Amino acid sequence: MLRRLRSTLGVMLTVALVAALAPAAALAIDPLAVYYPPDAYEPDNTPATAMSYDADMEVTQHTLTDVDDEDWVMFSAEETGQPFLLEAEPTAGRDVDLHMYVYAAADTVNEITENDDALWNTYGPQVYFEAPSPGDYYLKVMTHYSGANGAIGAYTLTVSDGIARRIYGADRFDTAVKVSKTIWPMTDLWGSYQDPINGNSPYDPECIVISNGLNWPDALAGSAFAAAADGVLLLARPDGLPATTAAEMKRLMTMAYGLDPESSLYYGMRVYILGGTAAVGQKVEDQIAAMDGVGEVVRLSGASRYETAVEVGSEFVGFVGLGSPATAFVVGGANPWDALAASPVAANAGAPVLLSGKSDVPTATIDFLTDNAIERVVVVGGLATLDAAAFAELDAAVTDVQRVAGATRYETAMDIAQWGVDGVGMDAGSVVLVSGTSFADGLAAAPISWYSNGPMLLTRPDYLVDEVYDFFEANGMPSSGSYVVGGTAAVHDDVYWEFKVGVWSYLASLP
Repeated sequence: MLRRLRSTLGVMLTVALVAALAPAAALAIDPLAVYYPPDAYEPDNTPATAMSYDADMEVTQHTLTDVDDEDWVMFSAEETGQPFLLEAEPTAGRDVDLHMYVYAAADTVNEITENDDALWNTYGPQVYFEAPSPGDYYLKVMTHYSGANGAIGAYTLTVSDGIARRIYGADRFDTAVKVSKTIWPMTDLWGSYQDPINGNSPYDPECIVISNGLNWPDALAGSAFAAAADGVLLLARPDGLPATTAAEMKRLMTMAYGLDPESSLYYGMRVYILGGTAAVGQKVEDQIAAMDGVGEVVRLSGASRYETAVEVGSEFVGFVGLGSPATAFVVGGANPWDALAASPVAANAGAPVLLSGKSDVPTATIDFLTDNAIERVVVVGGLATLDAAAFAELDAAVTDVQRVAGATRYETAMDIAQWGVDGVGMDAGSVVLVSGTSFADGLAAAPISWYSNGPMLLTRPDYLVDEVYDFFEANGMPSSGSYVVGGTAAVHDDVYWEFKVGVWSYLASLP
C-alpha cells in the first residue's frame, strides 16, 4: 500500500508531542567519520548563547558537528496566539534525524534544561507554534542519535513569523526541486535507512513524474497523479533535464535506493514522463534511463492533451486505485487554472483528472469513465471552460455529475478547496498558495498539498485576493503550517507577508 506522509502539525501548546519513527538498521558506514565545520552562529549551543532570530532573516544554515551538539535560536512573540512556522531541512549528512523543541523563558534562560519544560517537541522537520503569551521563546534543534543512526550533518532552518513560509528556487525548474526537497527532506550522502523487502522505507518517494516545464497541458493530469502516488513532479525542458532537476532525481533515487545496486534489496525508481517526444524529447528519456537507480521509465502520452490525460488516468487507476465512490475530476483543457486548484483535491479523493473541450467531451474521456465504472464526476470550472453541452454529455455517461465553479478562477479555487475540506477531509488550516497568473510553480505544488493535507488557493501576484481571506474566515484560524510556492515574480513579497501575517491578524481581530 502506498504510504502517505503527513506533516506533524498542531496547536496544542500544553501537550508535548513526539512523533516517533523507528529507523531500520543503518548502512555500514560510520557517519562520525565525516567532519562538518561549525556553523556561523557558534557558539549557539546553550540558551544563553542562542542565535537571535531576525524576522528579515527567516532562513539560516546550520550544522550539528557532533552527537552532543545543540543549536539554539531565540525568537520573540509580540502577541498572544502569534504563529510561527519552524522547519529544519537536512542538506548534508547521514539523514540528520532531528528533534525540535520550543521553550518559553522562565526566570532565566539557565532554567531551560529539561525536555519536560518544552511547550512543543517533535521528532521531525516541522513545528507549527502559537505563542501562549507575548515574550521570548527558544527553539532547540538536536540530533536523534541512536547508535549510528541520524548523527551529524548540515541543515537549513526556517523560522517564519506567521502562518506560512515561501518555497522557491532560481526558476520554475528549481522551485519544483525545492518543493521536492521539502516533501522528502532526508539527505543524499549515503541514502536513507530502508528495507524494501520488509516495507520499512520511511522516507522514500514511490515515483518521479517528469513534465514539460514550459507548457502546462500534460502536467494538468500529472499533478494529481504524482501527489496520489506519493511521488514528486519535476520539470524538464523539451530537449534536456536542467542540472538542478537531474541532481534532485539522483538525490531521491539515492535516498530511496541507497543500498548497493548489486544487493538483493535493490529496487529501481519508476520514472514517468508525461507527453510525447514533442513535449519531452527522446534525449530526455535516454538521459533518465541511463541514470543509476532508475528501474523503469514509463512514458504516458496520447495523440492529444485529452488522450494523454486519459493515459495518466489509466495509470492512476492501476497504480493508486480509485476512491469511494469511484470519482473523476473533469476540467477544461484550454487553461490550467481550474486544474491547478483541483489537483490536490482530486488526489485526496482518489480521483484522476481528465480534460474536456468547452462544448464537446472527447470520446476517449467518455470511454474512460464507462470503462472504469466511474460513479461521480466533479466538473471544476464554469461555463466558459466547460459549457452545458459538455456537461450534458458527462451527465449521460455518469450517474452523479456535479459542478464546482465560481465567478473567477480565484473563487473557483476557493470553492474546490472547500469541497476538499467538506468532502474528503482536507485540512482547512493548512493552505498552499500559488500564483493565479503564472502556471509554472503551481504545476509542481500539488504533491506538497498532499503532504500537508491542505488545499490549494490562487492569488494575484500583486495583491492577496479576497477569496483567501474568505476561505479562512469560513473555516477559522489556521491550525497548521501553510506554504507559498514560487518566487517574488509569481507572488510578490508584500503579498507573501500579507498572507503569512495579515491573514492571522485579520482573523484574530474578528469578534
